[in-house]
Amino acid sequence: MNNGMAQPVIMLGCQRSGTTYLAKVLGLHEKGFFWSEATVFRYMVLFFWNYIRDRGSFRQPRFMEVLHMLKAPRGMPINEQGEKILASFERTLLGYFNDGRLEAWADKGRKREFLQALSYDTMTLGASEVAYWGDKYPEYVFQIPELVDMFPEARFVFVIRNPYAVAESLVRHLNPRDRVAGGMRFTLKDCWDQWFDWNRVWIENHELIPAANRFVIRYEEFLLDTGRVMGDLSAFMDVDLMASPGIRNELKAIQPHNLDKWKKTDVYEQLRHMPVAPDQVKVFDYYGGL
Repeated sequence: MNNGMAQPVIMLGCQRSGTTYLAKVLGLHEKGFFWSEATVFRYMVLFFWNYIRDRGSFRQPRFMEVLHMLKAPRGMPINEQGEKILASFERTLLGYFNDGRLEAWADKGRKREFLQALSYDTMTLGASEVAYWGDKYPEYVFQIPELVDMFPEARFVFVIRNPYAVAESLVRHLNPRDRVAGGMRFTLKDCWDQWFDWNRVWIENHELIPAANRFVIRYEEFLLDTGRVMGDLSAFMDVDLMASPGIRNELKAIQPHNLDKWKKTDVYEQLRHMPVAPDQVKVFDYYGGL
């Protein structure tokens, strides 16, 4: 794989679909720099990509605002991963100021080159050998057009999981305010609808990504046929993931017999009676039915 600054791996999908575990796996490669919600791409899009619309505005971004966002993503206390990313971002940006690159990018209006370099140098921590690099963030599904524009060569890994399993997990996964994670009203129906809504966004936007640069993982298949899925993912990323001792050891702990434990819950009994609207049928079909 050409693992340069133009070609990150971006993992996305509905919340509770397995993206966190898959990101953990990719983060274990000895020369891989794959993060779980480092949010760098998110802020590159929200702040720089949308803010720098012409050469004149390139000199105006208030870089300290991005530092504050990285310091307290989503209002949560910064963790060890965040400390590394924040320190690397500050070090990288200061280097661009000192060596004249930032001024040169601004003079020439090269915002894509600037943002690719800033993302790469920040997230690879200055490493000389990089097998691959990137980040997982479920909400990247809502930034596909901007991410494709910013990184035309990016590899996208989309994770999809059984809707009943996702909705049941969303109900159990309380947010910091002790409300379930799905939707603003935080009802079981919101959790059910979230699966359709988020996956619909992927269906409507995935063709913006060249076919060779997108890879879909069905989480159940990953758990039941791990070797095959990892082999396919290795081919997609052009790196032998299973050559990594860290990844091999982690995958030994997979317990596929827990795959359907959500079926034994009271929530599942309620979900079974949830109606499927006509516009939701195509999302069921994309998943492959039940």
